[in-house]
Amino acid sequence: MRTLQLARQLQPDHVCCFSREAGLVLPILRAQGRPAFFYLASPELTPLPRSPGMLLQRGLHQSTILDILTARNATRILSISASATEQARTYWHVAADRVVTLGTGIDNVFCTVPLQMHTLAQPFVPSFISVGRINLRQKPLEQAAAALSSLSVPWQAWVIVGAGSFYSGGKEEDQLKEWIQRLRLQERTVFTGQLPAQEVVAQFQQHPIALLPSRYESFFLTVYEAVACGCVVVTNDVANIRSYFHDVPSVIIAHDSSWEAYRAAILQAIAIYPEVLPTLPTIAQRVRAECGWSSVADRFEQALQCA
Repeated sequence: MRTLQLARQLQPDHVCCFSREAGLVLPILRAQGRPAFFYLASPELTPLPRSPGMLLQRGLHQSTILDILTARNATRILSISASATEQARTYWHVAADRVVTLGTGIDNVFCTVPLQMHTLAQPFVPSFISVGRINLRQKPLEQAAAALSSLSVPWQAWVIVGAGSFYSGGKEEDQLKEWIQRLRLQERTVFTGQLPAQEVVAQFQQHPIALLPSRYESFFLTVYEAVACGCVVVTNDVANIRSYFHDVPSVIIAHDSSWEAYRAAILQAIAIYPEVLPTLPTIAQRVRAECGWSSVADRFEQALQCA
């Protein structure tokens, strides 16, 4: 395997294995007395309710994963988020001192670009931005579109940054465009395609409310990026979002992924925007400080010291 080849060639002090390869790599490294870490992302370890002996998408037996997660083979487990850490401890019975919440980092451009706050015009007529791969099964943008079409309050535009899934051949993007046309939103909706990070920052800075619907995520970096750029965010209770932003009123969590829930959350975002506007720079700076790659590196160094 590629990781084993690199480990033999480079002789690194530590090796970090991901779930696809860990079942084979970790036992070999452990037998050699080599420190090795396992990087845990939560969706891959969600048991299938109809088949408790199998795991989502992978077809791996739980006993195989448990051998990894109980640290028989891994020196230490690094998790992508606090929710993944909690899952490992609660559902997989991994000892608390074996799991370290490492997280993942947002692109440095989101942490270093000067913060430009939106101006509050009277009356406040918002525009919206959605960023991410167009995968309607995961990110129900068609429900967000239905929510926008139902609004009785004025709004300017909806910018969608992203492209259709590679696996669908762009069909989902076409489906979304057709749905938007049926809702008669095409004149106020702009598809930009994929953009470099610097241009994504510029888009966030132009549109005060980020509409980021999702049914499941491992971390959902886009929410953190939007907050780091000073946006009010409408999203769902996925990954670590609720626990991290529990004290942040500008991150609004919809009750579910229906258009009615998004409509209620959007109306709430519009209503509270003037009130939360002065607080947005503070939370943006917090996310920049805690979620940049330098902070992730610091946490990894701490994990190395405890290994």
